[in-house]
Amino acid sequence: MGSPFSPFDAGGGARPNPGGPSPSGSPFGAPGGRPPFGGPPSNSAVGQHSPAAMSSTGSSPFGSSPFGTSESSPFTQPATPSASASTLVTSPTAILAVAIGIALFGLILGAYGWGTILALVGWVLAGPIAIGTMAYFVQQDSVRRTDPNYLIRPNLNLYYIGAAVSAFAGIVVTAVSAALWVGHL
Repeated sequence: MGSPFSPFDAGGGARPNPGGPSPSGSPFGAPGGRPPFGGPPSNSAVGQHSPAAMSSTGSSPFGSSPFGTSESSPFTQPATPSASASTLVTSPTAILAVAIGIALFGLILGAYGWGTILALVGWVLAGPIAIGTMAYFVQQDSVRRTDPNYLIRPNLNLYYIGAAVSAFAGIVVTAVSAALWVGHL
């Protein structure tokens, strides 16, 4: 005796045919020769709607693609790599070198013009301008780090520490020199 919840007749009625197509001609056994879900009628053998059969013919089980053909799919990669894909991107150390140069120039200007207005000019160079250049370096380096082809330089932290130390030394020397100049007024 069969289960009371079984859709099949316990008395020997319709049984599924796992070895072949259903009597209606549909690979899923739907009546009327049509696949389920409202697809077009099919009078072909089982396996026509399989993924392997679909990919070999290039048709989609969902109709035409709104994204065009498979050759113009936005998810496919071009056959030849682009020039930008093979270009390595590194940190903008030239900006960091400029920051070091500005800080050292401000330090020299403050030391050379000890007790004069040149010390104030040196403070502006070693302070806000050198630190602003270092901030610009950090911003540009962060943008470049998002590139998948970014190659980090092993001694980049030493360059950054050198820029910070030279800016700090320039600020201290020029601030003392500017304070002596203002004290003599």
